Amino acid sequence: MAAEDDLGGNFILRSPVVTTFQAQPTAPKPASIQEVTSRTLARQIREAPPVLALRADVKKPETISGF
Repeated sequence: MAAEDDLGGNFILRSPVVTTFQAQPTAPKPASIQEVTSRTLARQIREAPPVLALRADVKKPETISGF
């Protein structure tokens, strides 16, 4: 049996309360391993100081004069 008000009508249908459904925010998807790896590598490159390596097996380019 439906709830009735004092006038004998259906209270639920006459109720002024209107409910609206709002979309719930979805949680962001976790980052893929490739994305995590690329971000980590980029951070390491950005934070590392520039290093100029002097290798013994690489000859210096010769000048036109030969010195």
